[in-house]
Amino acid sequence: MELGDALDDGEPQPDPTRVGRAGRVGPKEPIEHLRQVLGAYAAARELTRGIELHGSPMSPRPDVYLDRARALAAEGGEHVDEAIHGLDEGARRLGGAITLQLLAIDIEVRERRWDAALERLAAIEASSPRKESWLAHRGEVLLAAGRTDDARRVFQDALAAIAALPPHRRGAPVMAALDARVHAALSSPCLAGDSQRNERE
Repeated sequence: MELGDALDDGEPQPDPTRVGRAGRVGPKEPIEHLRQVLGAYAAARELTRGIELHGSPMSPRPDVYLDRARALAAEGGEHVDEAIHGLDEGARRLGGAITLQLLAIDIEVRERRWDAALERLAAIEASSPRKESWLAHRGEVLLAAGRTDDARRVFQDALAAIAALPPHRRGAPVMAALDARVHAALSSPCLAGDSQRNERE
C-alpha cells in the first residue's frame, strides 16, 4: 500500500513529523522503500501529501523537506527547481532552518548555479553573528566556480575572522579543523599557482 493510500482510507495516519535520519515515515514506511517501490518522484509526491496534512501552526520536521528535496533533485530536470522551491517553503514554515538552506546551496552548486548559491550564502552570513565558517563555504563555492581571485580574498577573510576569535574559541577543535581546511584550499594548485604567477608579474 502507498503512503498516500493509507492517509486517505481511514487507516491510522503515519506522522510525517517522524521522518528522521533513519529515513522513516511513520512506523512502517521507510523513505528508501518508497523510492524503490514508487520511484524517487512518486516518493516525493507522497511526502508532499504528508506535508500538506500539517497546517499552521503545526509543521513537519526539517527532515521531511530534506528527504523530499533529495528525491526531487535526484530526478533532475525541472524537478530540481521544484526541490529548491520546496526547501524554501520549508524554510519559511520553520523559521529559517539552516539545514534546508544548506541543501539548497548544495543543489545550486551541483547544478552550477553559482550566483544563486552565493546569494543564499550571503544571506545566511549576513544574519549570523559568526562569519568564519560561512566565509570558508563561500570561498569554496567561488573556487568551484573558477573565480580564483575572489575565492582567495574570501578565504583570507575567513582566516582573519578565525584569528580575531578569543583564544579559547580559536583553539577549539572545530575551529582548528576549519583553519586547516581554509589553508588547504589556499594551498591548492589553482590558488597557489595563481598567487605565484601574480608575484612574478
